[in-house]
Amino acid sequence: MNKKEVCQKVLTWAQEIAEPLGIEVVDVELEKEHGEWYLRIFIDKPEGINIDDCEMISRQIDPVLDNHDPIPFPYHLEVSSLGLDRPLKNDQDLARSLGKKVRISLFAPFEGKKEWIGTLRAFSKERVVIGIGEEMLETSIPRNQIAKIKLEIDF
Repeated sequence: MNKKEVCQKVLTWAQEIAEPLGIEVVDVELEKEHGEWYLRIFIDKPEGINIDDCEMISRQIDPVLDNHDPIPFPYHLEVSSLGLDRPLKNDQDLARSLGKKVRISLFAPFEGKKEWIGTLRAFSKERVVIGIGEEMLETSIPRNQIAKIKLEIDF
């Protein structure tokens, strides 16, 4: 199995565990860092994730992984929340972030700018619409030009 297939299998198993608990499995990654492999499961729920949620999912997915053994090498299992600065990767992430402030980085300038900050107003398969400034002037950015979208955190 390749990395993508492993992540898809783990996502399916983790969803079966998390959904009855009211927890959404948002993403699964298998990455090598500093010579060590990490299997990361990212979870979320409307009221936010706490350490007990992460521990519960970790304890329940661990025997499933041991039983199916989809990864043929040693790895570290990590279960965590999305984090404040995680990229918005799909329509579910965007839907969850409607009305929130976002930073959009582009592959090339669009209307003279390579980075846009505004309130996420709408999205479709083709475009992402943000409101800019107090007037909420709408700008519609083609999705095929977007390199990354992240929540913009004001401190």
